[in-house]
Amino acid sequence: MEVLTLFGTTRPFSLSFWCQTLGISDPKGDGIDGSLIGDLYRHGKHLEIARYCLKDVVATAELFRLVEERYLSLRDDWR
Repeated sequence: MEVLTLFGTTRPFSLSFWCQTLGISDPKGDGIDGSLIGDLYRHGKHLEIARYCLKDVVATAELFRLVEERYLSLRDDWR
């Protein structure tokens, strides 16, 4: 998030926003979002919560790799 907000100089956007903008599969695409986790927990839906969290982790890793490769990698022609 620090890189995507230029270290706090711009407003932060959600993981979902950045995934959609940069062409990464949106982890919120199946209809579950953070507002539903309490109800899922109360109903013992632990596997659904784990899947929700895993999708966020995978999307975050893909986003990091993409940003690092496109925008943060040092290239020979920059030297």
